[in-house]
Amino acid sequence: MEGNRPTSSCTRTTSAGEDANDKQRKELRRLWQSLSPEARAQLWTQHRDDLLAAGVLTPSVKRVAADDGAGPYDVVSPGFGDYWKEFQANGISNSGDFIGKTDAARHMDHYLKGTGRPLDLDVDRMLSDEADTVLRDVSADARARQEEEWRRQALDAFARSGGKPVAIPVETGGEGYTHDKGPDGTAGSAARSGDI
Repeated sequence: MEGNRPTSSCTRTTSAGEDANDKQRKELRRLWQSLSPEARAQLWTQHRDDLLAAGVLTPSVKRVAADDGAGPYDVVSPGFGDYWKEFQANGISNSGDFIGKTDAARHMDHYLKGTGRPLDLDVDRMLSDEADTVLRDVSADARARQEEEWRRQALDAFARSGGKPVAIPVETGGEGYTHDKGPDGTAGSAARSGDI
């Protein structure tokens, strides 16, 4: 796959799609980066769904904590107020699906499990949600600030390919934003637009 043509090993790994294991995904991302823009376009045309399923275009922006958090864990015994907040959080987690607040319920459930692992979000659905204009506006602004640079990169790659189709992966950096209430009832939502 390296260079101007996708190799058969790349095509086999790409065809694994969502069945690819972590090692295969890592190798596929490495191979994808080594391709010329022309070869990326060719592979994308033939295996778009498999490439997306294998996570080739998963954002590579390093995720960092939005703030320092609440401090050390388990150093103070919980009081009545803490138990009341936990009761309310469990109520959101358990009842959200029934009242149409599925995102709020899913996010709260993930938080209460305390696994420390990232939660995968359906960003395409979030960006197309008509009620959440804040997220759409922040994302559009981040893309607009990068558009000229992406255009220059694409035109350079197009010229180097001799006028053949090219594919240039693009990604914005992380940028925080907040809004008071989302369409699913979550309050005080925050995200990093580069993770979107």
